[in-house]
Amino acid sequence: MPGPRKTLHVGAGYRRDRQPLGEATRGKTAPNRLRRLNLWLLRTERELLARRDRTPFVDLGYGRLPLTTLESARSLRQLNPRLPVLGVEVDPARVEAAKRWEDEDTRFRRGGFELPLGGRGDASQARVIRALNVLRQYEEPAARDAWRLLGDRLSPGGLLIEGTCSPLGRLMAVQLLRKGESGLEDAGLLFSTNFRTVEPLSPSAFQAVLPKHLIHHVVPGTAVHGLMQSWGRAWERARVVEAFGRRQVWVRAARELAAAGFSVWDDPWTLRRGFLLVHGVTQWEG
Repeated sequence: MPGPRKTLHVGAGYRRDRQPLGEATRGKTAPNRLRRLNLWLLRTERELLARRDRTPFVDLGYGRLPLTTLESARSLRQLNPRLPVLGVEVDPARVEAAKRWEDEDTRFRRGGFELPLGGRGDASQARVIRALNVLRQYEEPAARDAWRLLGDRLSPGGLLIEGTCSPLGRLMAVQLLRKGESGLEDAGLLFSTNFRTVEPLSPSAFQAVLPKHLIHHVVPGTAVHGLMQSWGRAWERARVVEAFGRRQVWVRAARELAAAGFSVWDDPWTLRRGFLLVHGVTQWEG
């Protein structure tokens, strides 16, 4: 049976004992599990990634091996060869094991949601914080507390990416939050698939990987329920082109969603590669 859901204890307790804020995940990560997020960032966040300051890309909770951190460093440095990358883990043994891969622009540190950025000026903030498959083990209020903590460490215009994916990364749903003038702002709910998944591909398949703040709210009357229901109906209608492949069904269903009044980013490149970005599903006041 699963263990009890976890909560965050924010405040004096952390300041007293200096223990990282959070608990270790199971730590199992397959190679290329988050490759599609790297692809998305290279397409949609070029300006943010290309900045020549020393604000790092942070991979929070990378697991027993730093595969996702190193893969992101290699991928994103196609755009910015000197991009600082920081892998953060609660478990000191995981951090120690990752030290062998450090270089001038790649670092690993022990820490949690408080983020051990250190440094001064640019180095005290992050441009991107990715926390995938981290918050599912916590209660929903704790997940939102974690958002606030992480948001405090973002530089202006920075991006928080939080969500869940299937073990091989073939199905993914992430919440995007942008650091604005008044704090975190909803930047959309992103769905991703590679069209090669062996699981039946339909909108209902994504409910199991919805982020923590949404997974228990797919009930009548909520924005996410309305989205999933409308997407399901659009998908069934779009199956008229199924003979031409899953990609065609995906794109057609997305455009039907947009025609029905949902705020869907209708970018041909991202749609054809299995991404769907929808705005207005998450109400956030940070």
